[in-house]
Amino acid sequence: MSNRRVKGEPASEVALPITPMLDMTFQLLIFFILTFNPNRLVEGQDVMALPPLDQQQQNKATDASKVDVKQKSEKEKPPEIEETFFIRIKLDRATGGGQPVEYGTIYFRQRDDKTTGEALGVLKFPDKPLDPRDANQVKEARQRQADNERVKKVVVARVTKALKEKFAKIEESAKALPEKDRKEQVAKEKDRVLITVEADKTCPWRYLILMQDWCEQAEEPKGVRLIKRDRIVFGKPLGME
Repeated sequence: MSNRRVKGEPASEVALPITPMLDMTFQLLIFFILTFNPNRLVEGQDVMALPPLDQQQQNKATDASKVDVKQKSEKEKPPEIEETFFIRIKLDRATGGGQPVEYGTIYFRQRDDKTTGEALGVLKFPDKPLDPRDANQVKEARQRQADNERVKKVVVARVTKALKEKFAKIEESAKALPEKDRKEQVAKEKDRVLITVEADKTCPWRYLILMQDWCEQAEEPKGVRLIKRDRIVFGKPLGME
């Protein structure tokens, strides 16, 4: 009997149809490119952009030949921003018996005041992380926190007083207007008021953000905020041309 082995058929190889897959990929890519419309991403945008119904009817009743397209109404003009108040942070550093400390003196002034301004207090921050194992550093940190809270109360109270006085003048100047126009004028003038936070070019950003937070806390007795956060802005760093 022969010991020769019969060779079987070679195993079949699986061939992937690459060409049809590429054709389908490019067809889908072209389809999505041609059908993409970014305007549909915001639903209801066209409806929200339309004027109120009463204004639409009024516009239809207006004679188009008498309308001056070059003239804009007062409502269409954006309000001019007025830099009314300034808060300046003057940074100093000192080294005592404990940690090196940064001192940020807070000054408050109005637009017409050309001096440095009224000193409201001094903020104190450590120049390096606190070591909780050092009893002296822990004691100093607690004292700094208490001092900073007192400065915060002074800053918030001063900003609140200044805003109230400014808003009272705005309401007084609009008394002669009709009630509807008076409310619109007062709201418009209040929205123009701006608080600018200034600081030295070496001052860390945490001081500026802190001043923005404190100014935003100026409020009426009923808890109504006097100024929006977007009306508390950062000025150009002092000492830069």
